Amino acid sequence: MARYGFDVSQWDEDMRDALEIIAEVARNEETITYSELAEELGRYSPWNIGRVLLNRVLLATRGVAGCLITSVVVSEKGRPPRSGDHFISTARDLGFRAEDPERFWDEQVSKTYEYFRDVRA
Repeated sequence: MARYGFDVSQWDEDMRDALEIIAEVARNEETITYSELAEELGRYSPWNIGRVLLNRVLLATRGVAGCLITSVVVSEKGRPPRSGDHFISTARDLGFRAEDPERFWDEQVSKTYEYFRDVRA
């Protein structure tokens, strides 16, 4: 079964649910906080959702999307919104050059918006 260009047939329910929320947020060119995502899913805390769930989503989607779609999940929604430190460290672990974390995050958010603007469910 494909959703948004990803083969989700082997994904668990939590990953599929997180993808649907992330896709909706990205199509609206918005961000969502870890707290809001955890509350919508109802099975995680804001403190463990990144390491427990979002890492799996990121690893499963980055090759197809060409970007880190979890960039739209942020620690704070202030102006400007802020990615979590975990997002940047994970990106670096995956080989991305994030010398300027704010610029890197901003680029990933823009690419995520573009990906979901161009792809259909």
